[in-house]
Amino acid sequence: MRIRLLIAALAWAWAQDGKALFQANCASCHAVNRRVVGPALKGVHERWGNDEAEIIKFVHNSQAYINGNFKNSAYAKKLYEEYNKSVMTAFTGLSDGEIKAILDYIKAETEALAKAAPTEAASAGAGGASTAAGGAEQVSPILWVLVIALGAIAAALLVATLALSRLLRSEPETAKPSLWDRVQPVVTSKRFLALVVLVAFLWWVSVTTVKARSVGLHKGYQPVQPIAFSHKLHAGQYKIACQYCHVGVEKGKSATIPSTN
Repeated sequence: MRIRLLIAALAWAWAQDGKALFQANCASCHAVNRRVVGPALKGVHERWGNDEAEIIKFVHNSQAYINGNFKNSAYAKKLYEEYNKSVMTAFTGLSDGEIKAILDYIKAETEALAKAAPTEAASAGAGGASTAAGGAEQVSPILWVLVIALGAIAAALLVATLALSRLLRSEPETAKPSLWDRVQPVVTSKRFLALVVLVAFLWWVSVTTVKARSVGLHKGYQPVQPIAFSHKLHAGQYKIACQYCHVGVEKGKSATIPSTN
């Protein structure tokens, strides 16, 4: 039992070391579950035939591997051409053990994502209907306040009308008026009709405003860059503000990207 705990502790420490190495050397161009400058690293073991030795050779010197006659040189060349022939940094300073620690971290993250996927899919399925149904509720809270206020005003007018009718009656009525006879003066009054028109107008303004504000918004949108460009030098080393190149970020709904000309 103690041996198993020791092995688990060593594996956890090794994965943490791999995470630190990944953040320091890989995170500027790669992510586990999404494409950045380079491809997503989820499933990298399967794409390389579960041969970590070949991956280590590629990481040490990608260009030598692409131009050489190694086991997966054809795949590496295809990947190189797919990403606009962006040259991956040669990590000659990393030992085989350090690269293996990074690969173990990627594998652990991939397994964690695979376990989390069914739960997220179930949550998304359950939440999809509520999101669609909730769209109308998100139109405007003011709308519901107006509806409630309209109902209260209509009820007050009805009560006032009934009270006045009793006060003005000079002779007892032989037959009780129907509900419509009592409600009709209220619903056909100019004030009631004006309130209905006002509420309908406010509803239309609220819906139109929400729809107009949502035009051109794309949450999580990441356009494909015309060239494979790493921000590690400009935004990282030289601390150049993002607005220097993405001039539209403070002017509209799109940050824009600089021209390649």
